[in-house]
Amino acid sequence: MIRRVIWFPTGSRAKSSSRIQVYNIHNKLLELGYNSVLGYEPKRTIWHLPLLNSDIKGLDLRSDDLVIIQKFKKRTIKTVIKKLRKSRAKIGYIDCDEPIAKPIAKKVDFVIVPSRHLMERYQSIGAKCFYIPDCPERFLKPNPKPKINSVLKCVWFGNYSNSKWKEVLFFQRLLKEYKINNWTFETISNTRKATKRWNRSSFEELTKYDLVVIPVPDITEDYKVKSANRLLQSMALGLPILSSPVPEYLHIIDANKLNNIICETPINWKEMLSYFESSVNRNIALNKNYEVAISYHLDRIIYTWIDIFELKKEGIKKETNKKVLEKIRTRARLLGYEITFSK
Repeated sequence: MIRRVIWFPTGSRAKSSSRIQVYNIHNKLLELGYNSVLGYEPKRTIWHLPLLNSDIKGLDLRSDDLVIIQKFKKRTIKTVIKKLRKSRAKIGYIDCDEPIAKPIAKKVDFVIVPSRHLMERYQSIGAKCFYIPDCPERFLKPNPKPKINSVLKCVWFGNYSNSKWKEVLFFQRLLKEYKINNWTFETISNTRKATKRWNRSSFEELTKYDLVVIPVPDITEDYKVKSANRLLQSMALGLPILSSPVPEYLHIIDANKLNNIICETPINWKEMLSYFESSVNRNIALNKNYEVAISYHLDRIIYTWIDIFELKKEGIKKETNKKVLEKIRTRARLLGYEITFSK
């Protein structure tokens, strides 16, 4: 039985994986009355967890505590885990990318991942691993209406990386090669290359488009372990979607008996873009997509986290030593990281 969970994320709230898998879960647990504590909140991504034996002692970790470590993969994390093991606290590890953290997975009590393929990878090395889907962060009810303009607008969105931008280049080539003129194509991302820069109002901006596209030219091992975050977030905004067959997307689509989403070849893309020129087809898709997204709302999925954590509210709430947390923050700054104290 766990009565306190302490989080050590690798990224800030601006980093989507940290926000979705740590901060949003932490906030929801607090809202529900559970004892959840942020060890710190970095202003940028950090790769070394600055915990000493004195910190672990000062946190007064016991058998009813759970320490969650998110995405740290440097060798130094094994030393920290070894120190934590001397306490009686349980240790959980959150991951979402390749390569899998094999040495870490074998030293913690369990691993949580947002895709079934990644779960299978961890289970194949003997790790105790659970799958929890990433929850959409914003829900906006669809507003079906006929399209009056002759040219429709499709959009790609996502955090920028060289590999992800290949999706954009692939789709641009496809539009040009097949002379698809009934659709305009725009991008929203955290890069100057994008049509629009990602900001706080981008979720609302996305709803102005007629279709979301997630075109992946090559389903590499990195893509095989990806979560369905972009798919589910698009659904939660009440948008039709066309996507390449990313494994976790296929699980979501098959489980909910969805149609007219997956495109496996360039010809499929051409045909489905033509299919979604119809406002009737778009409206059917957006309503069904939104209904599916509701089942992945954090208000529902949070209980999967609580069950895996074996988290309870009973008993006197254990207070966390703020002086110890402040020391961790200070030490992290001395190591060259910017850390903000989280209450």
